[in-house]
Amino acid sequence: MATILKFRDGRRLKSKVARYLEDPSLIADEGDHAITVLARAFKWASMEDRKRMFLVLSTLAQDELCWILVRLLEDNEADEELKDQVAIYLSVIGAFVSNPQLLNKKLNNIIENTDDKDTRIRAIVALGWEENTLSIPILAELLHDPDSEIQEAAVTAMCNLEDSRLFGILTDRMKNAPFAQKKAILYNLWRFKGKEEEALKIYMEEVDRGDNALKVDILSILMKMGDSIECEGVLRAHLNDPDPEVRLLSAKALLEMEKLTQEDVESLMDDPSMKIKRFAIRAVQKIDGR
Repeated sequence: MATILKFRDGRRLKSKVARYLEDPSLIADEGDHAITVLARAFKWASMEDRKRMFLVLSTLAQDELCWILVRLLEDNEADEELKDQVAIYLSVIGAFVSNPQLLNKKLNNIIENTDDKDTRIRAIVALGWEENTLSIPILAELLHDPDSEIQEAAVTAMCNLEDSRLFGILTDRMKNAPFAQKKAILYNLWRFKGKEEEALKIYMEEVDRGDNALKVDILSILMKMGDSIECEGVLRAHLNDPDPEVRLLSAKALLEMEKLTQEDVESLMDDPSMKIKRFAIRAVQKIDGR
């Protein structure tokens, strides 16, 4: 009997949620009752329904949604995929809640007092909303955390703040950072608006150092930075790199930028790497179709 009642209760809950999603005005009409129903359902909903619930609640009840998500972040019964999603959702709505100071305080408390690394990382991710300057002190401190994954999460969160003043903090830290953290910083520098030229200079210096472990990543970033003479020059210089992965990535980037020439392709046809030869054949068709 208990199982049947539980099953029926689940069906009733799902039916109510479906009504709210079909007609969001019902949430405003029913107020706290509707929020309570959606809070109960969020944990067990499908990923698609969660997205819809998030969109509806982020419009009608941002504060209520915020604390639903914070509770889920610490819920031992919630699945890992949901909690990963929750951290991202919090980083989206953090700038719009009525009391961001309180949200910062709660997330800081989780980071400082939780032993579970995954929960700490999610709380760090959640802090990374645009212009959340209140999070800078704890994120700067976490750059020196003993755990490399915590360090990397702090780097990403700092970059998500979109505060150009942090560019200098991160580039200074990069000089003495462990390899994994340095890589995380390099991967994010291009995102700082107004700092593109400085970031490009740093990338070119790193490529010149010849660290193959970083070279592929940096060349990938240059693809994202857009069409510039400097980017093209760096990429073209690495069409003859000893590493076939670097040669291939450089060729792909130049093709994407529409800077790969017929002469380049002919040279790639003679490359000892079969992967590059196959790319060159496909590239000919794309160049001919321009």
